[in-house]
Amino acid sequence: LNTLISSMGDNWRIAWFFIAGLCSIATLVSLLFVKNRPSDLGQVPDGESAASRSADDNNTKQGHIYRTTREWTTKEALKTTSLWLIFIAILGFLVPYLFCVSHGVIYLIDSGFPRSLAAVSLGLITLFSIIGRLIGGVLGDHIEPRYMWGIALLVMACGVLSCMFARSPVFVYLYTIFVGIAFGASFIMMPTVIGNYFGTHAFASIMGVLSPLFTIFSSSSPFVAGVIRDLTAVSYTHLT
Repeated sequence: LNTLISSMGDNWRIAWFFIAGLCSIATLVSLLFVKNRPSDLGQVPDGESAASRSADDNNTKQGHIYRTTREWTTKEALKTTSLWLIFIAILGFLVPYLFCVSHGVIYLIDSGFPRSLAAVSLGLITLFSIIGRLIGGVLGDHIEPRYMWGIALLVMACGVLSCMFARSPVFVYLYTIFVGIAFGASFIMMPTVIGNYFGTHAFASIMGVLSPLFTIFSSSSPFVAGVIRDLTAVSYTHLT
């Protein structure tokens, strides 16, 4: 996108037209080819046969991963400390991620890095977030998800610090790797932990209660970051 904008005389609107075109193609592909239910193709979830699915339901293995043995109600879940600690953990990866996505590019440019490197950092974060999701999906059924989520939050912190103290391209790349993988893994761990702790019966309702809350907090974080930048711009410029 950065190359496209530059080639069109810094006309950023052309990038939005390009994105709109890709969205239109994705819409057509979705309408024509995506199936909503396994039953539409004569299948059951995960490709299991009906017989094996019934056997698995009767012989659920908990392993070393905590899974509740009861079905919680939304009201009961909202009264637990665990749910609100999960909520804090959600903010712990959404807020810094949105900070980086909203202000990371301009911060790197202000820090003296080439515009091309600053622009590609955003794409790399997205790329590595895919890797983080794959890691979370593969390991989440074998390693306690709450531990993995805790590790992901630490990795996110390392990524933010790499950006803060970036003085060479190596730190920029470390920043994109750490933040991307941490966000991707955390994104997978969030619903997994909620489902493991409170079951499937109230899962949708719990997510429905938490989603507006963490959306409000996380969506306001770029604005807060902008205010902080404006308040500290003079001292930052002096330091650099």
